Parts: sequence; structure tokens; C-alpha cells
Amino acid sequence: MIFSLKYLFVLASIYPIINVASHNAESGDHGHDHDDDEELGELTLKNINKAMEHVKLGEFQKFTPEDAVLWEQFTPESYKEWIPSEATDINPETGEKYKIYTGEWALEKPYMMQSLENDYGLTVKSKSRLHAISKKFDKVFNPKGKSFIIQYEVKYQEVIECAGSYLKIIRDTNPPNKENDTSIMENTFNPKEFSYKTPFTVMFGPDICGEGKVHFILNVLNPITNEYEEKKLVDPPMPRRDVTTHLYTLIIDTDNTFRILIDNSVAREGNLFTEFDPPINPPKEIPDVTAKKPEDWVDEKEIIDEAAMKPDDWDEDAPKVIEDLFSVKPKDWLENESYKIVDKSAKKPKSWDDEMDGEWEPPMIDNKKCIGVSGCGPYIRPMISNPNYKGKWTPPMIRNPKYKGEWEPPLVNNTNYYEIDNPCDLTKLAGVGIELWTVNSDIVFDNIYIGTAEEESSKYAFDIWGVKYEKEIEIEETVKFAKTDKIGKEEFNRAPSMFDIRGQILYHFYRFNGNIQTIYSTLKKHGIVEAYKVSPYTLLILVALGLYASFLLFEIKRKVINPIFSSTPKPKSKSE
Repeated sequence: MIFSLKYLFVLASIYPIINVASHNAESGDHGHDHDDDEELGELTLKNINKAMEHVKLGEFQKFTPEDAVLWEQFTPESYKEWIPSEATDINPETGEKYKIYTGEWALEKPYMMQSLENDYGLTVKSKSRLHAISKKFDKVFNPKGKSFIIQYEVKYQEVIECAGSYLKIIRDTNPPNKENDTSIMENTFNPKEFSYKTPFTVMFGPDICGEGKVHFILNVLNPITNEYEEKKLVDPPMPRRDVTTHLYTLIIDTDNTFRILIDNSVAREGNLFTEFDPPINPPKEIPDVTAKKPEDWVDEKEIIDEAAMKPDDWDEDAPKVIEDLFSVKPKDWLENESYKIVDKSAKKPKSWDDEMDGEWEPPMIDNKKCIGVSGCGPYIRPMISNPNYKGKWTPPMIRNPKYKGEWEPPLVNNTNYYEIDNPCDLTKLAGVGIELWTVNSDIVFDNIYIGTAEEESSKYAFDIWGVKYEKEIEIEETVKFAKTDKIGKEEFNRAPSMFDIRGQILYHFYRFNGNIQTIYSTLKKHGIVEAYKVSPYTLLILVALGLYASFLLFEIKRKVINPIFSSTPKPKSKSE
């Protein structure tokens, strides 16, 4: 027993030495890159990928909404239904035909903060190109009398310089049939011909160039001209620019109100009649453009007071600034010195030709005597503002007694006036398209919902985007925690002075305990090999302690417990 305690004492006494060696081996400078320290905590691809090793991705779930005109989760099967544009145009200078949209698209998983397993998105792949792609609705959709909702996710995977990320809801151009029944209408929209010329009813989504904005544009039919007019939202909300996934939602309600939500929070709301420029309905009266201001109309508020006279004491010739007569030359002012003096050490170059180059003069250099003093050369008093300066006299302005106010042309009835009762009743719709210019690439579109049920869009906002958001926040916090964690570990690993016995005991105790917890968590996640790499010395000590404990229990059993249970009392004799 005493022999066993000696081993324990030796093991405990050499642990600090072994642990210091372990600390030096684990925290040594193995080609340490200081640039990595500067980037630690930043949302770089390298840091994000490292953080994702510690985050379990969510599961991709496929949903099937009931009231959606279009629901797109971008699977390998559904992606085939999205057709890149093949539209062409004519070069006005050469007259040659050219392809408008040369930007490429791809179905890819996001490489920046992927949050769900096997989650794909429609990805912009070309920089500084025009892009266009669209999908045709299964049948023409008439949203009249229903709420209309557009909702989708956008993810930027690099710092955005200039990029559009909006959707266009394509207007059906077929003339209405007698029954006005969309179920028997042929959808003639051709995705291959989709371009900037394709008529749309709604354009919605972020556009980041400069400060950026979230577009909401309506094309409304003018019943007088029978042409569609573009109405733009006044004071649109600002888009989000970071690398996390953001959710954009537009809800047009049947009471002619609208709401724009960003990340499931209202960013802008209002009335369709009052929040657009030009307004949905033009004004009933407009200024008469033929009217002219009457000749006798006086719109000058003030006139010159011609009765005013210049005061006798007004001196127009007084200077604006005068010499400060009370200024005194500083004591350290060197009047006999100049700021520049001849460099006496300079010599005329041997190559200097007086006939060709002129008479040589030594260069001027700064006078060292003028350094650190108030000044050199003749002292000149500074100039100050003249208290008697008034400038050129001008007569004052007085109120004009003939003033009638600002003239405005009279209002007349607007011959082009019309009134749309329900702008919320949109035109018939044939498809959805993405047509944009972008300097940046790797913009991801996903989970596009176009439909009439706010309950469905809200459900997908929580069940899909909400899960992504939580995972991305977890990744972001893991990245940002890495820097503080490193600082904390460095502080924790800083050993106290060798003369601080109490500090040394506590330091090695906490360090040993921390290593045990790290080894345990690593063992559960990655196995014995990775656990061994965390702290080989700590693991060896644990193994040694385990073996020693086993040996100690064996010795106790052999020398203490077994003799107790193996000793049986001797039988008594008859005489006893």
C-alpha cells in the first residue's frame, strides 16, 4: 500500500513538468501566420468553413403548398423548367444582331454559410453581365379579388458592388375571351424570348447599386390611352447587403394596401393610391399650361428703399483689415537672419560650363538658426479686422406694398383623368422572370412563393427561412467567438510565476480539467485519434491514472478484502 502511494506521489509531482512540456508542444509557434490573427473573427470563407465543422446543418424539407401559383425550391428536377433567355437585339451602329443576355446560371449549393443539407439555389455565375431566366406558369393566373403575395430568398456570397436581385411577374398578353376564363386560356409566354421588353405587372426585390433600394413597381393600364404606365413606390426600403440569407415578401391586399417584409419584419407599408409616383389615379384638376401671368402681377416681396440716405459717418474707403499697432516683436525674433542662406559647403561641379550654363551660384538651404524661434527677417506687424470697416453702402430693402404673392396658373379639369377603383386587382399573369445586370456573381435565389395565401407564405418563412437564419446566426457567432476564444485560451495558457506555488497548483489543475473536457467532447464527435491530438500528454496521464487506479484496487482487494473474507473460524474441540 505504501509502495503504491509512492507511485502516486511521483506521478503527481512530475505532472506539472509534463504538463508544461505539453503546453509548450501544443501552443508552440508552428509557422504562426499573423494574417490569420487579423482575419480571425471576420466572416471570410476560410473562417466560415472552419466554423461549419462545429455546426450541424439543418435538414432540407420538400413542401407542397395548396394555394401557390408557383412554388420553387430549386431541386435538380424543377431547375430544368427555368429557361435562360435567348433574346436578341440589333446593334444600332452596325445593324448586326447580337444576344442580349450572356450571363450564365447554375443550380448550386451555397458555398458561403450553407445552412441546410442538399439545399440548392438558382445561382448567378457571371460577373459584369446581363442575365435573364424565367419560368412559365402552368396556366394563366387571374389574381382579381384575391390577395397577391411574392416571397423569395436572396443570398449574396461576396461583398456587393452593384447587383440587381428582383423578380418580374410577367403580364399575360392574350386578349380576354368572352367568359374571361383563364382555365381555357393558352399561356403564350415564351421564356426563350424573355427580355427587358417583355411586359410585366409587378417588379419586386432588392437592387443594390450605390445606396440601393427594394423595388416595388406596378404597371397599371391607363383606360384612356389603353397603354400601361409604370408606377414606382415612393421612399422604398433599404435592402440587406451581408452574406446571410434574406427573405423578401410583398403582400398586396384586397383593400388596396400593401406590405413589404424583410426577414419577416415589416419594412414598409401603405396605400396603393397614395404611395406611388406617378399616382395610380391622376389628379382631377391640373395647372392650365396655356395660362400666362398678368403683366401687372407683382411677385417681388421686397423693394429698395429709395428714400434712404447713406449716413454721414459711413466710410466706404475704410480698409477691411488694418495693422495691429499693439503687436510687439517677440524677444527671440532674429531680424538679421534669413530663412534661407547660401550653402557655403557647396562646390561648383566640375562639369559646369559658365559659358554654356551661366554663372554658377551655390544652392540655398534652410537656416538652422530660424528653427525653434518665433521668426527671422524684418518684423512685420500682423493684420487684424478693422472695427470701423463697413464696406460699400447700399440702401436697405423694404416690404413691397404692391406685392400680390407667387403667381400660379389656375387649375382646370384634367381631360386625361381616370379613376381605378381597385389597383389591387392585377392583370392576368403568365410567368415569373429574373432579368438583371450585376457586377457581382454567386447571387443565390431560392424558395420562390407566388400565391394568394398569407398563411402559406408565413409558414414557409418560419419553417424554411427561419431554420436557415438560425443556422447562419450560429455559424456567424461561431466565427466571431473564435477570436475571443483564442484570446481567452492564450490568457488561460499563460502560466503563473514559478515562485507562485498556489497559482501553479491552480493553473495546472484547471488546465488538466479543461483538457479532460476537451478530450471527452472530441472523443464523442471524432474518435480516439482526434482526441489523442488534443493533448497527448494529458491523455497518457489519464491512461496512467486509470492503470494505477486499477492496480490500486487490485492491491486493496488482494491484501485487505480477500484476507477478511478468506479467514474462517476454527471449529471448537469437545473439551472446549
